[in-house]
Amino acid sequence: MKGRRRVPVVLAPRGELMDGALRATPIKFMKKRWFLGLARATGHFRAVTIHATSQEESEGIRTLNLGEARVAFAPDLPPRLGTDVGLGDPKTAGSLRVVFVSRIDPKKNLHFALEALRGVQAPVDFEIVGPIGDGAYWAACQQSMATLPGHIRVRHLGPVPHGEILQVFAAHDVFFFPTQAENNGYVILESLLAGCPVLLSDRAPWRGLKELGVGRELPLEDPAAFTAALEELAALGPEEHAALRERAQAYGRERLLASEDVAATRAMFREALA
Repeated sequence: MKGRRRVPVVLAPRGELMDGALRATPIKFMKKRWFLGLARATGHFRAVTIHATSQEESEGIRTLNLGEARVAFAPDLPPRLGTDVGLGDPKTAGSLRVVFVSRIDPKKNLHFALEALRGVQAPVDFEIVGPIGDGAYWAACQQSMATLPGHIRVRHLGPVPHGEILQVFAAHDVFFFPTQAENNGYVILESLLAGCPVLLSDRAPWRGLKELGVGRELPLEDPAAFTAALEELAALGPEEHAALRERAQAYGRERLLASEDVAATRAMFREALA
């Protein structure tokens, strides 16, 4: 009704407005662009604060020109997971246990992971954990799996209960997640909390992982770099990898308890109410 004050709204797109997510499939891209254009034209973004959880997501949302919507940056607050999971079994030098945990669709980029593994010379056990979100995409992944070398063994475990996810990560040597777009990624933090190092694309807002000694973030434009990183991890012996696990878990706990993230979230809600 004209003259009535609108109720403040905080909208959390969770990465769905990032360019990689918008363009993951042509049909979804057109639907999202049509909806955003209609909402902007009809003033639906008035009194709306859009929650961006990374600087990349914030910049991407601003390029969409969503009318009167405000964009507020506050890191995603992780779930209060238990952190008492023990470190997994010692790694065997010269081989690698790799896990991919996410729904299976183009945005999460499983096919890229499979093709990067194709060039790894060391024996690899690759387990895929998550539901099938896109049947056609999964069929393409299966075709890739069928032509992998014999020393690259792949299994799809399907979804697992969330309460068991830390144990899943702890049972592997690395979490391989070459996502095309990620706003923050609870799943990345979960991997670190379990002491499982991460190998990510640079489309996730985690930086300096190599310097921290907990993993790598690499550009999708360089698939060979992912293959080389997997080879390096495979070559690690149990003592070297155990040190990597300990650093990953310590960093995960540090991020879990980051008080500045809580302060940023409170500031965002105060701004929205104002």
